[in-house]
Amino acid sequence: MKRLALTSMVGASLYILVRSTRNRIAVRLRRLREPRYLFGALIGAAYLYFAILRPRRAVGRRRGREVPIPERMALLGQYGPSLAGAAVLLMAGFAWIFPGTSSLLSFTEAETDFLFPAPVSRRQLLIHRVIRCQIVSRSSSR
Repeated sequence: MKRLALTSMVGASLYILVRSTRNRIAVRLRRLREPRYLFGALIGAAYLYFAILRPRRAVGRRRGREVPIPERMALLGQYGPSLAGAAVLLMAGFAWIFPGTSSLLSFTEAETDFLFPAPVSRRQLLIHRVIRCQIVSRSSSR
């Protein structure tokens, strides 16, 4: 019985997630009728094309000849992974010493009104909240 309730809660959460995402996309597509949003979308599409989709040329080659890598770049290749690891360690330590606020378990007003009185367990509520936070990022401007 518990397993059935858990799967129905996950199914309902996924349904809410899919419908919310669909509605969010529809609103953004409707906004493209305004010139400022259309211009921003065109600039974004151009950026994605030139940054990701356009075929790249071979790095380090010019007209068939090998271009030597500067010494500083060679040092970065040698010590870069260690420096990146130290930077991640420092950021993790900083986040541990000075913790920030997390909105993972903060429910919206609609979720509070509809889900808290519902016959669902705390675990199911937490699973719903985690599903919502993993896939859809909520904007604070709404």
